[in-house]
Amino acid sequence: MKNTFLDYKIIVVPEISQMQNALVGENSKHILLAYNDDYSEDIETFLGKIMASVQVNMLSDCLILRGGSDIALPPFSQLAIAHIIKTVVIFGIKPQDLGLNVEPLLYEPFMLNGYTFVFANPLSKINTPETKKALWECLKKIFNNG
Repeated sequence: MKNTFLDYKIIVVPEISQMQNALVGENSKHILLAYNDDYSEDIETFLGKIMASVQVNMLSDCLILRGGSDIALPPFSQLAIAHIIKTVVIFGIKPQDLGLNVEPLLYEPFMLNGYTFVFANPLSKINTPETKKALWECLKKIFNNG
């Protein structure tokens, strides 16, 4: 007989208070942007251009969660308790890494518990006409610009 009680991976997640250095932005429109590329000015400039294309100012309208290869991410539930969030755009982060038990299609918005989510490739991988178009069409849908 197989004992399945502890037959799963246990992940220790950081408290939201430990993540304050990884969170930036004023969040005036209650948009969470999360990415898992290592921080660089080029990555943030690219993200700013993406959001500007749908009339969203990255720093004033959004809360930005800067991930990276050496940063453990908090569960989305902790973020949602600590900050008002309505829309979530995630670049290159697996849902399970944010404590979400979903298997979404990339660039397909969906609702979960009153939040609008969209998952996309890592910012560093959005470099073909196909991925750029898919992201553009998706963002137009969720920000009512198309």
